[in-house]
Amino acid sequence: MNIQSLKHAFKQLFNEQGFNHKEAQIDFKIGLIAKYSLGNVNLQRGQFSTKQDINKRREEICHYSFIKSNEC
Repeated sequence: MNIQSLKHAFKQLFNEQGFNHKEAQIDFKIGLIAKYSLGNVNLQRGQFSTKQDINKRREEICHYSFIKSNEC
């Protein structure tokens, strides 16, 4: 079974109106990684950072202002 067939099955199962596909895909990916990872406890628990997560944190850190402004 390859990943493409899993994706196809996933789309067929959850093809409903009002269903949050993005959230379901994230949960599905976390479950797959946790199930098939060996030796790495964080991966087995589903705790990992994707490239998008890392880039988002990097942007937040780089644009952080240490000067408190009085503007509201």
